[in-house]
Amino acid sequence: MTVLDDALDLVRRGFWVFPIRPNDKKPSVKEWQHAATQDPTVISGWFAVSGDRPPPNIGVSTGRFKLDSALLVVDVDVKKGKDGNQSLLHLELEGFDLPDTLTAETPTGGRHLFFSVETPVRQGTDTLGTGLDVRSRGGYVLGAGSTIDGRPYRWLLDTAIQPAPLWLR
Repeated sequence: MTVLDDALDLVRRGFWVFPIRPNDKKPSVKEWQHAATQDPTVISGWFAVSGDRPPPNIGVSTGRFKLDSALLVVDVDVKKGKDGNQSLLHLELEGFDLPDTLTAETPTGGRHLFFSVETPVRQGTDTLGTGLDVRSRGGYVLGAGSTIDGRPYRWLLDTAIQPAPLWLR
């Protein structure tokens, strides 16, 4: 699959996408929050590969999902001394379970757990515990098909996106 195929697949799933600089996590369009789209024509222009230019990565806006909701992404980090998996286990032991939902693996071995919410929620770093970030209002994550240093973002659990549990909202 090409990065264009991956971007169009994300749109079919209900995501709003925009281009990210190649091999990077920074948007390549200004005001990406407003530029994020589901329009296949715009997306084809952004993600068509031509010549020697490396393909862009795919940004997924967490402030919008489908036509009437938003995303809440739990970013499970396992880098720089953080072990989000351990923090997630601690939450589960306290009775704060998360349902199986669409999950992407990140290049560093972390995960993005995708949940739907009616409206975007406040986001932050280490908000649920060390290594557990929340991306939603005003945020984005890189989508499956993106790569950093040759390592891909890819689906780890390819299933339906579940509504965020009440305790997470």
